[in-house]
Amino acid sequence: MANYYTEASFVIPMSKAQAAMAVSCLEMMSGYETDELHPFAQAALAKSASEHLSPREVLIRHAHTHHPEYNPAYHEGGVEAFMWQFDSSVEDNGLWLSHSESIDTDAASAFAQACLIAYASDELVEIEAGHTCDKARLDGFGGHAITVTRKDIRWMSTCAFLDAERQAAANQERYFVGKVATQTPSHELVDTFLVKAVRDADPALVVNQVALEINGNSMGCVEVSANDFQALSSHLRVM
Repeated sequence: MANYYTEASFVIPMSKAQAAMAVSCLEMMSGYETDELHPFAQAALAKSASEHLSPREVLIRHAHTHHPEYNPAYHEGGVEAFMWQFDSSVEDNGLWLSHSESIDTDAASAFAQACLIAYASDELVEIEAGHTCDKARLDGFGGHAITVTRKDIRWMSTCAFLDAERQAAANQERYFVGKVATQTPSHELVDTFLVKAVRDADPALVVNQVALEINGNSMGCVEVSANDFQALSSHLRVM
């Protein structure tokens, strides 16, 4: 039997006073007498979003309702505490989150965002996590990265990168970003698009053809990864 782990260590930038308050909020959400939320946390969740909320209440409300196990159909208005699978430590540069065995980065990123929202912070929290295994399993190693701001939590994994590259290799495809410039009396317009080149096809030929069709000038093309191509294809047309 193999055991799988996620390892990560990162800091949420904030003052020591803010970090201490965040730890107290975490304790109130982590169980108070028979795995229930602390009465203060229960009261914070019972409040309406339109009411005046203290930073402590804002932090608790956001963290609890964005925990990976939270389901509004079952937990709204409830008092059940969730497990926050990470350790915390107040440091000079903020709140340090890690775990001695395996960290839950979904819960950690939700908590980090709650801190940023509660303190109206514009900091960027960066999480780099490694996936490890105590056996030499083929699926036991990898990693992911997360960035957290007040507005967004963004995530990518080595698995997604490899899946995209594997598919590209199977299809014998390479991917490029091409650009063509056209001139107007007042300014220059740049048309940006994606090129999918099969086998040994020259992507420059596609860019030159687009330039010819719109009476523009080719600005060339640059190769991108299969993972980047998949992300960009929802925003740019593919030639």
